[in-house]
Amino acid sequence: MTTDHMLTWDEMATGFLSCSDFETGPRALTIRALTREDVMKMRNGNPVPVKDANGKQVYENGEPKLEMEEKIVMFFDETSAGLIINKTNKALIKAMFGLPTTTWKGKRIGLYAAPECKTATRNEPAQPGLRVYGSPDIPKALEVVTGLRPQPKRVWTLVKMETAAQVTTSTAPRPLPDILAAIPRGEAKLTPEALATAREPYAILDDTDLSACPEPLVRGYFEALSRAVKGA
Repeated sequence: MTTDHMLTWDEMATGFLSCSDFETGPRALTIRALTREDVMKMRNGNPVPVKDANGKQVYENGEPKLEMEEKIVMFFDETSAGLIINKTNKALIKAMFGLPTTTWKGKRIGLYAAPECKTATRNEPAQPGLRVYGSPDIPKALEVVTGLRPQPKRVWTLVKMETAAQVTTSTAPRPLPDILAAIPRGEAKLTPEALATAREPYAILDDTDLSACPEPLVRGYFEALSRAVKGA
């Protein structure tokens, strides 16, 4: 049955943030609340149905019943949609803002669509997801190691974001190879002092291999370098 009801913007936004909300690049959102919510349990990107002792699908009011699980969800000033906080993102936010979590309210976190947020396993392929990019509210880039046994894939660089250039992006992200090729040209246009100022928040040195650095750091440095060249 259809009606002529038109959803408001907030009604459309209700739910959870996904990669499609960040197709144009990283965005910073202002933390409003941190709560526990019952959400649908997902497996391979699909809701998990409830089954009885015989393995048959359970129905409720004529609709398939779905499994629910309790998750920590973060909400923001800019949207009604929440962010389900996984272990890695929880560790990254803690690294930026510390404890207690009550001090996080009003802080801004940057998010981006990571193509392999969930690494591949024997039974499941790698899956995209939202990952913490950095924040305009940290003094400089941070390198964070997650997990009890540090491994290269658990080393994350959190970017010092610039509110004007990285909070909102209106065009599709520039391909990373193009950025890596453009960085030396931009650096050549700056004085040593200006170059050092652009590099400092990202811990970039003369011998730093940018091609081996995390993509968010490279993109953040490129944006800072571009602004420095325009202001030179």
